[in-house]
Amino acid sequence: MKNILCLFFLICSVSLSAQSVRGLYVNDFVDIIGDAAAENELLEFAQQYGFNYLLCYNLYFIHSQKFDLTNAASAQPLADFMRRARRDYGIQSFGAVGESARSFERLEIYNQLYPDAAARFDVFNLEFEFWNQHMIDKYYCDTYLSEHQLPCDTAGAFTYYHQQLVQIKAQATRSGALTEVYIGKPTPGQCKKIGALCDRVLVHYYRSSPLYSDGNSIFNYLSYRLPALAPTEGSLDILPIFGAGPKFMGKWIGQNSLSEAFSIYMDGQNAWNPKNETWKNHINIAGAQWYRYTDLRVDLAEATPATVPAASDRADFTDIPTDFVILPGSIDSQIVIPKIQSGPATLQLLDQTGKIIHKSTNVSQPTVRLKTKQIAPGVYFLSLLQESITRHFRMVIQR
Repeated sequence: MKNILCLFFLICSVSLSAQSVRGLYVNDFVDIIGDAAAENELLEFAQQYGFNYLLCYNLYFIHSQKFDLTNAASAQPLADFMRRARRDYGIQSFGAVGESARSFERLEIYNQLYPDAAARFDVFNLEFEFWNQHMIDKYYCDTYLSEHQLPCDTAGAFTYYHQQLVQIKAQATRSGALTEVYIGKPTPGQCKKIGALCDRVLVHYYRSSPLYSDGNSIFNYLSYRLPALAPTEGSLDILPIFGAGPKFMGKWIGQNSLSEAFSIYMDGQNAWNPKNETWKNHINIAGAQWYRYTDLRVDLAEATPATVPAASDRADFTDIPTDFVILPGSIDSQIVIPKIQSGPATLQLLDQTGKIIHKSTNVSQPTVRLKTKQIAPGVYFLSLLQESITRHFRMVIQR
């Protein structure tokens, strides 16, 4: 099943660095849920860009300001939204963000209200920036630490955080949910404790580009964290977080694709691959997370459109931009993908179950072509594998 999901969301690669999770932080969720137009806009956006995991903020405000999450009748708008997202838009998983164990008490109750898993949260995400002294001074000290007789410094904040995480782990287990956290700049010792407790860790890579000026991959940012998170036994899932908006990759997104950031993280210069360090046997890069919905929506709306050849040059083919494309599907149409590296290439065509239905190997021409005349209407996925990079595409054939 994991391999099918990886292929379905078209971020698989020959090196098995599969992005099975393509996550999106959903901010302003309190203003979205219950508003049919806003709900549709979010779900259509997620479907268009291949997101299959929605991590939602504002659950406390939804509970206190809109409808009671501990009552099946009042919480019905949320349950219906989650069912529809899973059924019609390819959303595989929903997560809820909270900053203490108390945040998840009502979500435990909510999950018990509905017999069908499609209406439930399957990830409990703790977001508490214990490494951030500014947040401690501004908010955590008076709100949490003083009440528990803990010092208002990073050590005291981590003590509180770890106590909460232990409780959240128990809450998530009772709810059949994953225990997930977000981290920025913890110490190696703190990482080790987190890695031993969690099912999945979201690790921020908040930079303006997935590449350093010397060409190295963003994978190298605060590189001590992943080895420190690696558990002694078993494997810990990791999702690198990439930031949208003007503070982070907003400008870069305007000229590049979302999937390219993950490809550079995994397969760029001095990146995750090749997989040769021992600690990597205990870390699984399960996909990537993007922060956040409203910023990303603006970035992508302002992005430079993919270059499309003039009608006289196109003849019977359609070039595919790096992200998604809708193929007109004329009877003689074919896809043309320019190679970006010399040497042979392999093109794989997969259906929605992940089954390879066509494969072209050792393609030596500067472009790779796929005729679509005999392919039935539907949604397909393409992977173009070259020497050190794999690119992925979504193809929709309409008749």
